[in-house]
Amino acid sequence: MTDVPTIRSLEERLQELHPLTAQTPLFNPVFQLGLELSRGLESGTLSLDTLGGLVAELECESLQDR
Repeated sequence: MTDVPTIRSLEERLQELHPLTAQTPLFNPVFQLGLELSRGLESGTLSLDTLGGLVAELECESLQDR
């Protein structure tokens, strides 16, 4: 994850990871995505501000969907 993630890119990444559950039933695509985000934070390629912005965007979307 070298680019600044967007909600769309995270959704696309989940779609890429999901088929791996057919190969390994214990594989969890949501956990894997979280791990990738965590690694981005650790390496400095993802900032807490960026992650916070994504969370705020998801919060707004969820409230609008209600």
